[in-house]
Amino acid sequence: IWMSDSLLFDKWTGPVVVADKRGFNFCEGSLFCVNGIIIGCMMRENSRRGDPSFYCLSYDNGFSWSNPYKTRMFGCHRPVIGKLKSGRWLTTYREQTCSTNKKYWAKNTIACLSESDNWNPSYSFVHSICLNLDHDRNNMNPDGGYTGWVQLRDDRIFIVNYITDFYDRPYIKYYIIEENDF
Repeated sequence: IWMSDSLLFDKWTGPVVVADKRGFNFCEGSLFCVNGIIIGCMMRENSRRGDPSFYCLSYDNGFSWSNPYKTRMFGCHRPVIGKLKSGRWLTTYREQTCSTNKKYWAKNTIACLSESDNWNPSYSFVHSICLNLDHDRNNMNPDGGYTGWVQLRDDRIFIVNYITDFYDRPYIKYYIIEENDF
């Protein structure tokens, strides 16, 4: 990732462990940055207990990490986080309940808007509101999948996702939202 005309990860020389906490199974992280500096990683918790997503903070550009902190985003599977022009944070994800039954999994695509300029763990990502973007109505093989998003010049937010819905195979779908939609 290139930012500010320099390689952001140019000092990393091997694997970097963000969160290693007994009793949890963290995976699928999304790094978030301010002014080209890594300040955190949003992670899925995959123990199938219904835990929310967690995040860790870094104060040295990703060389060391805080303990993990809970968010209000339950079932946050494959998070994609970034900062909007307003200063708020947007995380898109597919909601993955703790059920392993294929009929109930990956049904909802969510966008979560958070206030988090105060990096005090008791405050960060607590003030959040979720917007349900879509619901996969396929009753046999639902698969609302990976999201990605970008904020356009006119401040609208363009989100892509794949979804099965009424078809045999997933297809790409897009959504255009605004912060006011929350």
